[in-house]
Amino acid sequence: MLESGRKWGEYLLDYNPKPLSYSESRGIYYDAQRVYFQIAAYTGEKEPWETYAAKAEKIYRVYLDSRNWVTQGWRKFPHGFYLDWVRNADKADKDALLALRDNKVFHNPDTFTNVHKWYWSDLSREIAYAIEANVYAERAGHARNNTRVQLYVDMALNHINEWITGERGNPDVTKHRFAPFMAGLTAEALIDFYEWEVAQGHNPDDKIPSALMALADFLWESKVVEGVNQGKPMWVSDIGGTGYPHNDLGGTGYGAFRYEDRQNPASALDGTTVLSPELNMLIAPLYAWLYKYYGDSIYIKRGDLIWEGGVALSNVGWNTKIFNQNYRWSFDYVEWRKDGNMK
Repeated sequence: MLESGRKWGEYLLDYNPKPLSYSESRGIYYDAQRVYFQIAAYTGEKEPWETYAAKAEKIYRVYLDSRNWVTQGWRKFPHGFYLDWVRNADKADKDALLALRDNKVFHNPDTFTNVHKWYWSDLSREIAYAIEANVYAERAGHARNNTRVQLYVDMALNHINEWITGERGNPDVTKHRFAPFMAGLTAEALIDFYEWEVAQGHNPDDKIPSALMALADFLWESKVVEGVNQGKPMWVSDIGGTGYPHNDLGGTGYGAFRYEDRQNPASALDGTTVLSPELNMLIAPLYAWLYKYYGDSIYIKRGDLIWEGGVALSNVGWNTKIFNQNYRWSFDYVEWRKDGNMK
């Protein structure tokens, strides 16, 4: 973490992408600002991590400013702004959180004409990020629009139901995608909301823990239900290969999830290119949270296997996106594992 973190932090310091170019978020995708603040907190060392976080925020702001803060739904990253606000009580961060929440993409489930489409699981990532944008704006002191938040939560719960049952709302079968890391992002958003409800003394929706438990069981126990990998287990306990793409022939002793991708069938011609341990850390924290919540050791046993596969086979020195996705949420795994052990 420290070696690659410094490598990519120094890269960011020299990185000045053009506004509106696709590469503008490549260096900071999955919220590099959040990642570097978390490394600083974990190590107890402010520098160089807070300098890297500041540059990540600058890059993100250049991108958002160039688009008048109207960004794609899958590029909403509120955590870094929130962590900076916690440190500095900077009004600019608080304003940024409101702008991210209320920009004109996926911001109005209570008035959008075709809102039924947002219940379809092919938009799970956009809805997950909308939930987080609302949660962290509220954490920074902005008033909640309770109607909208509840609609988002209902949508995310429906996404889980579609994945588990296979009953998809979207009539376009090419959009019937399932990727376990997408499920991880939905789980993260629902956990963020649930934990915030608890912190405020509210009575959280008890459908959330049960849905997350069903999702974790589905990921671990189910088989691919359609496509070229039909009938093969989603979780592959012993993947093979020496670097991407991994295969399902065994040999490394570490595990990863298989991906059903109907949007890009060329990526699923066999069992090789759809095994991605570098995404394990976007999934593992779900299992640690369930262990903390329910106290059932089966979830931490499974979570540890997911964690181990990610640690062993993720090349966090390959690019910034892989680095950020590995450290976006994995710090929570460590804390929730401790909480579960105490429980």
